[in-house]
Order: sequence, then C-alpha cells, then structure tokens
Amino acid sequence: MALPKNRFRHWITCQSFLSLMGIWSLAYILIGAMFATLYNLYPEPSISGGTPPRYFLDFLHFSFTTQATVGYGDYYPVSILARFTAALQGIVGTALAGLILGIATFKLIKRGSPVSFPEQLVYDPKEHTFWFRFVHYDADSVRDLRVLVTIFHHSPGWRYDTAMNHVAIDYHYYALFSSAHLVALRTISNKGEHTHEVSSQDTEIVLSPLSCNSSMTIRISLAGYFNTTGDTFFAHKDYSMAEVVCGRYDDVDNFYISKLSLKMKARYIEYRFNKILRSSDKDCLQCPFLPKCPLDPAPTVREQRA
Repeated sequence: MALPKNRFRHWITCQSFLSLMGIWSLAYILIGAMFATLYNLYPEPSISGGTPPRYFLDFLHFSFTTQATVGYGDYYPVSILARFTAALQGIVGTALAGLILGIATFKLIKRGSPVSFPEQLVYDPKEHTFWFRFVHYDADSVRDLRVLVTIFHHSPGWRYDTAMNHVAIDYHYYALFSSAHLVALRTISNKGEHTHEVSSQDTEIVLSPLSCNSSMTIRISLAGYFNTTGDTFFAHKDYSMAEVVCGRYDDVDNFYISKLSLKMKARYIEYRFNKILRSSDKDCLQCPFLPKCPLDPAPTVREQRA
C-alpha cells in the first residue's frame, strides 16, 4: 500500500506563517554556516580577495553573500574545490529563496477557515437542547453557510469502523454570514422526554443526555464560500462527552457588535466567546435526566453524586 501523498503540502498548510518563517530562517543560517565551515577547512588558498580572509567571520561573509547571490567581489573562490562549492551554494541559495517565496504566496493566497469554535459544548437543561456556538472572524463575508451536526458511535463491536447519525437542529442555513458575527444554534428540543436509545438505524435523531456515552463524539461541520473571491471552505469541531457541560452561553447582541470598531469587536467577542453560564443546582435537580445523566452537572450536584 502506497503512503499518503502531498504530506509536505499538508504540513505547510497546517503550520502558521510565522513558524514557517522561523524554520526557514534557521535552515538558511545553518546552511550558510555549514558552507562557511567548509571554506575554512579547505586547503589554503581557497578564498582570496583584496585582503586574504583571516577570521571565520570573513568566511561567513563570503558564504552568505554567495548564498544570497549578491557577489560583492571583495572575496572570491580561488581553488577548484572552492569554486564548485560556491556554485553549489549559489544553487542552494536560489532554491531557498524560491521556496520561501512560494510558501509566502501559498499562505497568502490559500485561505483558511473563517470560523472558530469554543472549547466546550453546552447542554441547557431548561430547554433540553444542545447549543453550538461559532464565530466568523474573517474580514470577508461568507455565503451559503451550511451547518451539519453529526454523532459518531465508536461501537465496541466494530474495532475500526463507526456508525454515524445526523442530529436535528433548529436552523442550519445562512445566505449571508457577515464578519465578526457570533452564532449559537441549538438542536431540536426533546422537551424533557427520551423515547429510545440512539441506534445506527436512526438517520436523524433528537439528541438528549441519555443518548450520550463515553464512546460518542459530537461533530459540528460548516461549509460555504467567501463572498468576494468565491473560495470554498470547510471547518468542523469534535466534542467528546468530557467537553460537554450543562448551562447556556452568555447572550451576545450581534447588532451591538456591528457598531463597534474592529479592536472593540475583538475584545467583546474574546470575552464572551467561551463564557458559559453554568446551570444552578435547582436547574440540575429539576432535569428529568439527572439520575442517569453522564454530563457534567452543577457544582453542588456534582459533589453529591461523587
């Protein structure tokens, strides 16, 4: 079986531009220092000029000007071995320059996902719904944003494969999704009822705490395209049962956000994005799912159950 292709491209895509610049700069410096060491170790005279090189810094100067294909002319290779080495270093330097130019172009043109997801998923025991939140932080608006919620069952009977269900949600299509916009959508409420366990035969389910177990993963997926360029994107976030808490998200007024400056928008969203108002003890005690609930309940109730 052949190994996956385009692993280098995938690795570049996953790295930030600053980290790639740091790796490239370190490689550029190490290669230049390695060639300078070679010139210094070659039998004299390997490098000459107006004044013969006496210090290692002189060899570094010649090495990096050769690698950058500048060629000031104050030093030049004399021996045949040094000439071949300098020619090779010029080729390596040109390749390195082309590599960083290609990476920079790729990172600037290749657009990443314009949305971000909170660290935890919320279940509201009052409304009997799961709440999914995400924020759009790209400067460009997004069109035809489609949202899908699925559950993956890691069945003990299947060592590698999984079964998947679609979860009923109240609203899952946005014709135009503007920048710096927070969204919280919910699953269809089960009204505090639980009629059956989730099975692999269910194509669309109404999710409840009793449907959840440690072998399940809840995924929210988003797909759409940028309004200006037409570039498509896809993003998703997986939540394990350990990342689901009882409560509700802090309310956010998107109309108020739209009037703020970019700096104030960032502060407002950053403060409220992961803010969860945890359920009270009263909310948990009134929840019909409490006796068998696998989720993280209110603090006092959790202590009592422990």
